[in-house]
Amino acid sequence: MKLPNEIKLTLHARERLEERNKNNYYYNTKNLMKSPCKWYTSDDLIEQSALYIHSLYVCRKAKDKMKYLTDGNIEVLYNKDTGIAITIMEFKEKFLPITQYIKPEILSNN
Repeated sequence: MKLPNEIKLTLHARERLEERNKNNYYYNTKNLMKSPCKWYTSDDLIEQSALYIHSLYVCRKAKDKMKYLTDGNIEVLYNKDTGIAITIMEFKEKFLPITQYIKPEILSNN
């Protein structure tokens, strides 16, 4: 899946980002996609891997509208139609390092 050009943050998402950004990375709060990190979508994940299944689970209630995005530090749930982040979640330590869940062809293109 192609990455969106823009993801804006709701007030709730901005508050969650402040709470969950434990490593104090810089995230662009006007447009999350302009943050200096590599983003991965559920399409970049190895199918049936633990992180892939987790990404489907967190989007389950609105799977047609909600999309999943992560950089290995935070998880972002956003509305694909509006480009607005609904919430930001902490990336679970059990999924580190994230590279073990990324498709090899995606990693080789970096």
